[in-house]
Amino acid sequence: TSSDFTNAVTAGATDEFARAGIPIAVKTDAQFDAARQRSDIETALAAKPNVILALPLDPVTSAEAFRQAVKDGVKLVFLSNLPKDYKQGTDYASIVTDDLYQMGKQAADAMAKAIGGKGKVGYIFHDANYYVTNQRDQSFKKTIEKDYPDIKIVAEQGISDPARAEELANAM
Repeated sequence: TSSDFTNAVTAGATDEFARAGIPIAVKTDAQFDAARQRSDIETALAAKPNVILALPLDPVTSAEAFRQAVKDGVKLVFLSNLPKDYKQGTDYASIVTDDLYQMGKQAADAMAKAIGGKGKVGYIFHDANYYVTNQRDQSFKKTIEKDYPDIKIVAEQGISDPARAEELANAM
């Protein structure tokens, strides 16, 4: 999906492949749509790549979506998430990620500083089985509860559709 983070990862990978003289056969953006990601994988496989770099969107859907690549012997390198039950060395070559715990902690610390270390807050979290956001969200909440006794989470709401964020915030 397009974001500053994934755009930076894509730019870095593109630069390194160019430096190494490795051509890129296909670039896609599933726009956080698991069905589209599956279609993008099928399109990429038609180009017969040696390696696919990808951010799996959903552990269950992604496991099936990448299965043909595994069968075809394509080396898979994942960013941040793994398809369900995939084994390193058998189903994929490697995974790279960032420090998700620290991202959530830093967000909590920044918010606490912004409100002077006390107050009431609403907490909107990504309501899906998605490792990256689950780790960040849990770290944020844990940091607030553990490190900031004068900050109370007074409303919590899960969100699975980013288009509804404003609606949920207004309801809080």
